[in-house]
Amino acid sequence: MKLILKAVSQKYGSMFDGLECDDAVFCDYVNRKFDKFPECVTGGYMRFEYNKKLETLYVITEYETTRKLTKEEEQQVIDYTQGQWSDGIGEGFEQQPFSGEEQWNDPNPENFNKDVVYNPSPWHNGQKVTLSYEGEDPDPYNTCRVCGDHLPEGMGRSNDYLSMNIMPREYQDKYADTIQQPICAYCEDEKPDEYHKEFMRKFYKK
Repeated sequence: MKLILKAVSQKYGSMFDGLECDDAVFCDYVNRKFDKFPECVTGGYMRFEYNKKLETLYVITEYETTRKLTKEEEQQVIDYTQGQWSDGIGEGFEQQPFSGEEQWNDPNPENFNKDVVYNPSPWHNGQKVTLSYEGEDPDPYNTCRVCGDHLPEGMGRSNDYLSMNIMPREYQDKYADTIQQPICAYCEDEKPDEYHKEFMRKFYKK
């Protein structure tokens, strides 16, 4: 399913409506070893959308994810995406001249710099980001909640989420809405999430 991040862009020009940055993929720059970023999230393409009623230009980055994220994971994606908007992909993009055919018809003189119009900047101070999902989880109960791999039913996984009732109430309240899928055997051993760590401590009373 799609994971969509949206925020107000720095420049406000209708001529940028539909502008896409199709030569850079956000997830290609994720360092999976050091960056805190969900394994189940891939892709990441940036585009711009103009709302005529609000006279506002929005920047949108669209990812693919195999499941809904926890609140912590959502914040990780937001932080990473804004980092790319400000200093990574976005910084390089805004330094490129805009080649849209409509640029000479834009009435706003602020969009012009010595007859050269540049791409809009996707980031600004105080920017607020909204995060939303489109589509359904692809067979969520047979998908690892950490890496997103499809799991054969009953094989190579831990259904720890089905035994949440053995956890203290504080953990049930914390994880009930987000932990609703199994974890694969690899992630269980190599990349367990916080719930699985707590579950194992409780289960083995460590």
